[in-house]
Amino acid sequence: MKRVITFMVVFGIAGMASAAVTGTYMPATPANTGPAEAITLDPSQWANGGDNLWAVCNVWDSSLGLDSFSAIGEPAPTITTTVTGLDPAGMYDVYLLFNAYDGASIQGAIAGNALELCTFANSTNTGFVPFTGFALLEHRLGTVSGSSFAVDIAPHGPESYYVGLSYVAVPEPVSLVLLALGALLLRRKA
Repeated sequence: MKRVITFMVVFGIAGMASAAVTGTYMPATPANTGPAEAITLDPSQWANGGDNLWAVCNVWDSSLGLDSFSAIGEPAPTITTTVTGLDPAGMYDVYLLFNAYDGASIQGAIAGNALELCTFANSTNTGFVPFTGFALLEHRLGTVSGSSFAVDIAPHGPESYYVGLSYVAVPEPVSLVLLALGALLLRRKA
């Protein structure tokens, strides 16, 4: 299932300025994000701003399922997305995905760490335009190891649109050394 989602994200938007998300995309859903009492599933509430909850926001380009959780002008609580089923011996770089315009922001951190401010200026534009004036951005949060990880997300500023996470396996140092040695041998033969 994860490989299919990765394929859809990278190749499903290939015609739009070579847009790509780093690694494997894990959309934020009520099944992997909580606590449940912090999220309203009523999509008509996404722009309400008065209930102090994250709301399902489905105004984006639906071709990729880039629904998000939105917090607009309200102090919605911190939510957490959990990713499971990874290689227990693996290490992974983790990215927060969010929709933003220049000026919109969100906060995120690998669970247990201090929240980082993620903005248009300090995040990478994937090249995907989910809605006029917006961009799908990714912000690297750090590296984790093990079979699962969790990321905390909090709103910041007037509008926050949380899309999900992505992660990519980090090669082990031994693998990097072997690759470097192989490159040296190839260079000597040439």
